[in-house]
Amino acid sequence: MIDSQTIEIQELLRSFNCVERFIEKHRGFTNCTIVLFNESSIELGPLFEQVVIAPYYLSGLAEYRHPFFLNSATVQMMRSNEKAAPVVIRRRACFDSNICGCLQRLVTGKFSSDKGDESLIEILNYLGSSGFDTTPLLYIAEASINNSINSNSRKVYDSLLGYSIIHYALEEGKTIEPGLFQNIDKNCKKIARSFYQDTRRFPENMQSAMPRFWLIKNMIAKAVLLEHTKENFKEKTEAFIEFINSELLICLPYETSLCIQFFKGNQQVQKFFGKVNKSAIRTASKTIETVRSMAWDLYHLRLLSTWMAQDCNSRNLEFVLPFILSADDGLWRVISANPIKRIALDRGEAYLLNEYNLEDVCSKNYLDKLTGLFEFRNTFASYIDQRRLGEKLEQEINRTFS
Repeated sequence: MIDSQTIEIQELLRSFNCVERFIEKHRGFTNCTIVLFNESSIELGPLFEQVVIAPYYLSGLAEYRHPFFLNSATVQMMRSNEKAAPVVIRRRACFDSNICGCLQRLVTGKFSSDKGDESLIEILNYLGSSGFDTTPLLYIAEASINNSINSNSRKVYDSLLGYSIIHYALEEGKTIEPGLFQNIDKNCKKIARSFYQDTRRFPENMQSAMPRFWLIKNMIAKAVLLEHTKENFKEKTEAFIEFINSELLICLPYETSLCIQFFKGNQQVQKFFGKVNKSAIRTASKTIETVRSMAWDLYHLRLLSTWMAQDCNSRNLEFVLPFILSADDGLWRVISANPIKRIALDRGEAYLLNEYNLEDVCSKNYLDKLTGLFEFRNTFASYIDQRRLGEKLEQEINRTFS
């Protein structure tokens, strides 16, 4: 159930004078931190940009241009004699599954310049020289949800061992080089075993985020199925909203707006959905594989914003900006398609304001259909087995693309 505090936070995010309103009413938002990106009127924060060392990308959750943080601590500092709050910004690089897979290859002695391993070494050293923290939690989440520990336990362990070697070397201020993977320190093996155990269970503080992967995958699958019909934009949108209200029973605003923009033909969104567009010749199995891949990209955004909220303390001046290190540009395409402009972090939850939000891409009629059945969805959502619904949609994809 959405409480009054959540409604106030969402209204604050959307307001034109967000900064002034927060400062004026900050005592009512004691647990909340607001982060603004690339605001034309604010150029106080540092400039963090995407780093590309082909084929690897180091991308932020948003376009981190001049991030500006507002919470109880920063407001107190601004109201003191200090000219600006001494904010400390830590950057954290989250390794995804394809990066950890590359590290697994290096652990097994398969270093190859042909596969971009020299570029990987270069971007890893960039992390060290630029003061990044690192984490394998994206990979752990994916391995946990996919139950990879039972199907390919050795590969999972070797991937985490590869990460542990990098993590330990960067903490010790060492330069990353292929030789590190031949003489493995016992501390690295200890770290790897700890991470390996984490893949057997989803991280405890992230349990609430775990089911969202299946929700997102089901939304993408339904959008792809509707796009391959002969229906027009209005008919596709109505069918998608009916799917949310009658089958999914949960509305994720960001993903819903993305799918509606897909039906509308938004060029940036089309780039993200490009692998499953009408003109592509697809097999059913390849389509299902691509839908899952797209769902992982969107789910990674969800996880990063949730982790950002988990790390946030509204009473101090230290903040974490998450980045994803990946060899897949799909995530960067979806970030570019609908950039995050503001984030509210409150009580472990993240609320996003994007360039295009649900109220921007939906007519009032469609919004009324979604909001009008909120209570119904909220009452019965827990009865829906999202995995089973996903299997049903995959069967439909098999019939459509056979």
